[in-house]
Amino acid sequence: MEHDKGTLVVLTIFLTVFALVHAYIIGRLFVWLGMPLGVAYVWIVAGGVLVFPVASALEQRFLNWGTRALYTLATIWMGTLTILLLTVVTGELLVLFMDSELVALTVLVVTAGAVVYALVAGRRFIVREHTITGPVKKPLRIAMASDVHAGAVHGKRYLQLIVDEIKPRGADIVIFPGDLVDGPGRLPDDLLEPIDDLGIPAFHSFGNHEFYVGEEEVNRVLKGRKVTSLRNTTHDIKNIHIIGIDDAEDRKQVANQLPGLTRKDSFNLLLYHRPDGFEIAAQQGVHLMVSGHTHNGQIFPFTLLVKLRFPRKKGWYTHKNSRLFVSTGAGTWGPPMRLGSRSELVFITVQPEKK
Repeated sequence: MEHDKGTLVVLTIFLTVFALVHAYIIGRLFVWLGMPLGVAYVWIVAGGVLVFPVASALEQRFLNWGTRALYTLATIWMGTLTILLLTVVTGELLVLFMDSELVALTVLVVTAGAVVYALVAGRRFIVREHTITGPVKKPLRIAMASDVHAGAVHGKRYLQLIVDEIKPRGADIVIFPGDLVDGPGRLPDDLLEPIDDLGIPAFHSFGNHEFYVGEEEVNRVLKGRKVTSLRNTTHDIKNIHIIGIDDAEDRKQVANQLPGLTRKDSFNLLLYHRPDGFEIAAQQGVHLMVSGHTHNGQIFPFTLLVKLRFPRKKGWYTHKNSRLFVSTGAGTWGPPMRLGSRSELVFITVQPEKK
């Protein structure tokens, strides 16, 4: 009961803020263009506010191309609204020196250009190659795709693009450290089928979106797929000790779950979705920890704000003899858009340490 009340409060606050942002942005554009704040204004604001919750509800209830298309368009509007907020706020300064109608047209043109760029960037990933040293007997090549968010927006085809990029480049193992899938609604039965084409061992850990989708639903689409899901458990392969820890809001999750899971005679590789608990991982003997979750903010200005919660927001970090790599993610959450960040598929080659 208390949980339901909390969810209702959060939802109410979100919709209120969402409505106010719509009212402000659309209202300023109407005023600058000399248009009255009448019935048309009310309908546009109402439509903008309702399109995402309505699309989410339909996608949760029905599973077809129409609801997926509507949901994708609704997420694109969410991303567009973020960009519009920035350009309209900037327009508040420009209107002091320029004709208001010209400011409105400038805001719309700049926003349209930024949205097109963000959509193109959000549908593509770049490949990054990294090399480190570690206590391995022979070179170990790891392919990493965090935050794929396969589901309503990035479907089976997008996952296939990732698999098709990994296969010719070669890897010993493939890891998916969280948010492999995403909602809303029931996931297609064959969503993760491309993983079977990899032909090499694949490992997965639970991110926050696996829990949003629901453990039962995630386990259903994972069943029968050639991927090992590590949930606070380990797997040994080729002198590599792979550890997977479930994602949690608790910043002490690694400290709570990791003790007893590392091995002294192996290369310890930890999959933990969010970049928390790195110091504890180093103390426990983890040689390489891989995370995602941050998306490097995905869309400006969140690219700046994300550092307030996650100081280690992307790239490499070192503590004692341990290394942490935080990926910006192979996919996107919400709108399939990137502005000020890029999606990435990562290859990490671990070379034996020189004696």
